[in-house]
Amino acid sequence: LFRTFIEDGVEEVYIKEGYMPFVDVLLQNERVKINLFIEGVTGRYIADHYPDLADNIRTGIARGQFEMGTYTYNHPVLSLIPYMDTYKQMAEGLRIDRDVWGVEPKGTMLPEAGWDPTLPRILNDLGLTYMLMGKAEIQRDHPGISDDVFTRPFTVHGIADSAVTSIVTN
Repeated sequence: LFRTFIEDGVEEVYIKEGYMPFVDVLLQNERVKINLFIEGVTGRYIADHYPDLADNIRTGIARGQFEMGTYTYNHPVLSLIPYMDTYKQMAEGLRIDRDVWGVEPKGTMLPEAGWDPTLPRILNDLGLTYMLMGKAEIQRDHPGISDDVFTRPFTVHGIADSAVTSIVTN
């Protein structure tokens, strides 16, 4: 998919009209702090083909302005792939995050909100302490859930006595 994306020239728009101006605006206001989640294949591509953008992202990290979270290797829907493939996706994403950004991410965002009960175990095994979950997806699966859940982190339990902190996003 990403290879087709690159061959079609879409990456130029994606990088030059998406990532570059976004990161530039953020760096202009040091008071803004964000979590960035860039899948491994894109992180590697940025580092190899857009070194100035990679350096700007590293600047934000060094300033403490950007916290880098992992976003898997190539953004599959984790709930639709086998356990070991999910583990490999997360592990490879983390390896690239360490290599490209020089950080050890502590959290992840679930691609396409693909939750399943194996994820806390995988995240525990890889040293990740939190994951972001979408409010809409939680409300879809638990329509009667109280709104106060969305104001603070909460614990999500998974297989084999695993648990991870979850933070809700809009």
